[in-house]
Amino acid sequence: MERIHLLAAEIFRYSYANYDDHLGINERFDTLMPRDAELLETALKEE
Repeated sequence: MERIHLLAAEIFRYSYANYDDHLGINERFDTLMPRDAELLETALKEE
């Protein structure tokens, strides 16, 4: 998994294994949750 997927798993309280199992078969895990994680990370950097 990429770093952004690990962050998304942490933010949305999924185990890494469970999150990894959903990659490639669920748009929510592939696109939507990582996008939210990136948004939060950007907000923290920019304060």
